[in-house]
Amino acid sequence: MNSEEIRINDAHFLWGMTFDETIALFHAENLKKTASPNYYEILCPKILNLESLVCYFIAPQTDKPVTSFGFDLKVLPFKSEDAVHKPYLERLVEIFGEPDTVSNIGHRTGLKYNEAYESSSVIYSCKWEIRNILVSLSVFGGIRTRKEGTYAAGLYCHYLDEVKITKPYRSDFLKSEAILSDSLDHTSYFQIYEQRPFFRTNHWVQDREAVMENPDLRIAQLILYTKSIYRMPKVFTISMNVDEIVFFYSEKCDVWCIGNRYDFTPINKNSVLEFIEIEPARGSGYKELVVNSLTFNDSYDSEILETVVEALELRTELTFTRRVAYDD
Repeated sequence: MNSEEIRINDAHFLWGMTFDETIALFHAENLKKTASPNYYEILCPKILNLESLVCYFIAPQTDKPVTSFGFDLKVLPFKSEDAVHKPYLERLVEIFGEPDTVSNIGHRTGLKYNEAYESSSVIYSCKWEIRNILVSLSVFGGIRTRKEGTYAAGLYCHYLDEVKITKPYRSDFLKSEAILSDSLDHTSYFQIYEQRPFFRTNHWVQDREAVMENPDLRIAQLILYTKSIYRMPKVFTISMNVDEIVFFYSEKCDVWCIGNRYDFTPINKNSVLEFIEIEPARGSGYKELVVNSLTFNDSYDSEILETVVEALELRTELTFTRRVAYDD
């Protein structure tokens, strides 16, 4: 394993491969059916000199790169209950050297290994940062069971450099953003709750401001984690308040768009369009408008988002899905 590839089941997985490309590489049946279209699990008997049961791949979207994968590691014999993690650690130290960080929680007082519900806990974990890859080991407080066998630890790999892994997509993103942002007309503004820019924490960056100050990282996150979200054109950002949303017509693309001071998204026949009324329960309720990966919230008593939906339906000739949920 290195920062470019890892050998899994006699196949070379390359970082940067899309989720769809990864599934095609292994020609394997998905062992675990989930509601998530970007999670895939295959049999994997060994990884990095450790016996395992399965390997699973996760990507932000099916047409975007796999950013993490993990392995369920088989039970290894240990000499004492205080050293359950050592057989796993020793083999990984041979490959990666001593870990960069370690957390050794141990068992709860009075409990022995694999007693009660300790299998649901993690008693030891450590991490290695290997260039653009974060490798982590988690050793459980007991043995877990699945159809394929028993396992007592997990090995996880995460790709850290969001800018590097999205480099092949950057040019297309910027071209689409530029053409959507050209020749704008028919703008309408609405005031709702304060809006915030899209943001994901990562290993290096934990706050929104740091991402906003790094254009390359901001673009990378929009590429990886959103469906058709772009940075709001400056003609709007210099005049909009943080509690405003706007919809406008992009003449070059012949498409209506909606956004806040920071982000916008085009609306077409393939868009996710949903209006949700969150009825009061434990909370006071609210209203939510979802367009692709953009979400706008307003108070339960406000009718502004309903007005926005009606206006967009009229202009786009598309229909928003409407449903009711509860604030519980």
